[in-house]
Amino acid sequence: MARGGSGLATKADIDAEITLELDGADLTPDRFQQAVRAFFGMLEEVTKSVCQGKPRVEWRVQVKQSSNLIGVNPVPGFRPETVGLISSSVYSGIASLGEDRVEYPPHFHEEARRHAHELAKIVAAKPGLDFSMRVWSKTESLEITDRLAAAEDLVNAQYVEDYGSIDGKLQAMSDRNNPQFFIYETLSDRRIPCLLTKREQWEAVTASFRKRVEVYGLIRYTQDGVPIRIRVDEIVPFPDRKTIPDFSEVRGILRVPD
Repeated sequence: MARGGSGLATKADIDAEITLELDGADLTPDRFQQAVRAFFGMLEEVTKSVCQGKPRVEWRVQVKQSSNLIGVNPVPGFRPETVGLISSSVYSGIASLGEDRVEYPPHFHEEARRHAHELAKIVAAKPGLDFSMRVWSKTESLEITDRLAAAEDLVNAQYVEDYGSIDGKLQAMSDRNNPQFFIYETLSDRRIPCLLTKREQWEAVTASFRKRVEVYGLIRYTQDGVPIRIRVDEIVPFPDRKTIPDFSEVRGILRVPD
């Protein structure tokens, strides 16, 4: 892939926590918008994962005049170690996918990987273009290449999807960006991410918080049959124990006259 050598940044040019660098004569407005959208989507997903259960880091964009660098810095007041973990997770997540691993890097879960895949597809769409892309974590850079797209396809090949149901206790939920919730399987106590297919399902989710439910939809399994995610089509709460007749009541209902 040809590269616009004169425009590439050096470490001295980078002063943001995380930076997206775009370069080359074939950088069109459409490619620019696609890349920025995927980059911020990836950052948002990693931020959500790292900050789960605590205040979420807020970011501000920094664009230098006459440069090809889109940087982000945290709003003052957030813990440096949290910000650093987000930055390193973005970098190590992309690096791990580029090494063709099939494991999930920490805090670089499916949605973050999907955005990274979108970045790679921009580069891979037309080989030979004078266009390059790098992501910087402070002063460490990593080039986004078409290998990243191939690595994502390899990861997806490790899973099987089929329609079914999972039951467990609904104990966590998030209404930010893509609404989702988590249930803990009844038998294994395994935490299963549940992605909503319809926004109007959110009312059923909130009504079932901390209750046992059964969810139906498209389940993603590992090759050995372990469920790791479900796209939910229907949520069915289990009856409240207080509404279930006890033995004496059932006996009375079923009593046969003499």
